[in-house]
Amino acid sequence: MTCKKIKLLVVDDDIQDIQMIEHLTQDLDYLWPVEKAESHMEALTKLAGIDLIFLDVNLNGVDGKETLKLIKKRNPNIVVIMLSTSDFEMDIRDCLMAGADAYLTKPFEVKELKRKIDITCRYWFHTIERHPNATD
Repeated sequence: MTCKKIKLLVVDDDIQDIQMIEHLTQDLDYLWPVEKAESHMEALTKLAGIDLIFLDVNLNGVDGKETLKLIKKRNPNIVVIMLSTSDFEMDIRDCLMAGADAYLTKPFEVKELKRKIDITCRYWFHTIERHPNATD
């Protein structure tokens, strides 16, 4: 069975975090090259054709939770996974209540982050049946 290729957008104001995710995902054959955005405004201009967004909770300016609300308002079918070093229950709850599809805590080990990204992508696009109105 051939898997659908996923268009991933990483939204983070730390270019090193973006580059790390880009590097970790380059050999995942079901992903197109990673799109990048360093601000909420840049992210909002890159939503067309995007299937999945990894969104940093702690963006400068408009934070990740507010950016999430703006993204979901424009396209509720894009899967948005919040990324953060915070594992505080209140942060997780607030993001899920704001419309996040999931919340991943960034591990400090690179191999573990790659494993989480791979599992997340496969789950959302190759394991579960998504709503018929979801993006193709």
